[in-house]
Amino acid sequence: MARDNFATRLNAAVRDYGPLCVGIDPFFPSLPPELRERVVTRTEEAAAVGIFADSIIDAVEGIVGVLKFQVGYFEKYGAAGYVELESAVRRARNAGFVVIADAKRGDIGSTMKAYADFYMEVLDVDAVTLNPYMGSDVVKPFLPYAERGKGAFLLSRTSNAAAAELQEVSAREGHPYYLYLTERVLSWQQDLEPDNDGYLPFGIVAGATAPEEMALLRSRFPQLPMLVPGFGFQGGSAEDTAPAFDGNGTGAVVNSSRGIIYAFAGDSVPRDWREAISDAARSAQVALKNAANAS
Repeated sequence: MARDNFATRLNAAVRDYGPLCVGIDPFFPSLPPELRERVVTRTEEAAAVGIFADSIIDAVEGIVGVLKFQVGYFEKYGAAGYVELESAVRRARNAGFVVIADAKRGDIGSTMKAYADFYMEVLDVDAVTLNPYMGSDVVKPFLPYAERGKGAFLLSRTSNAAAAELQEVSAREGHPYYLYLTERVLSWQQDLEPDNDGYLPFGIVAGATAPEEMALLRSRFPQLPMLVPGFGFQGGSAEDTAPAFDGNGTGAVVNSSRGIIYAFAGDSVPRDWREAISDAARSAQVALKNAANAS
């Protein structure tokens, strides 16, 4: 077994807390009014986004074991945004969360080496999302980090409405592209050892909005952990996520962003927004645990 396999730690978080992964997507206009008041400059916006991210981390600690930071919401602020991202990731790591950077990078090998240095060394996340459209060049610079307990999730059958435009087009031997691509994800890890449950450290992104495709992926690629977006605001139900899990209720984490972190929006009875986030996380965790255990 590879030392400190990422999939082992991911599944441990699922067993300890449940499969919910809270997505931190801090969109300034949607922040609580108290964080938006008297903000004028972009640097001040970045600071407010950082406070909100830290508050989410505190609100869901003890409820979930996995957090996913959508990097774009921090990058938009330039250097100030990166400062807030690094600070929030450090806070999450110190609190014991498994941390995923949702960056969806994909480029030639030399560029990917630079990305790997940033995400795996400087930001020091546990895993990053990658876009494998450019082939093995995307993945190779990240593979050495598997021995340090790092992982990645590569886009396969995503949750967005336009996904089928490319991902379900026939590739080789009549297979849809997402299946062919996932076969490559498996082959790129041929020199890595699975953990005791048979999981490799580099998994795939498979959306809850395409449950039949997700079920096919799980049956064909039992070695690959899954990051499942599309639950909640994008239309996927807890029941739609069930095919992602193995017989032990592990093997996948399900992301929810807006449905958790903006749960305070539209409350008919005013309450503390941090409490609303905690309550939404608990509710989603229960629903997803039920779905995982029914798989």
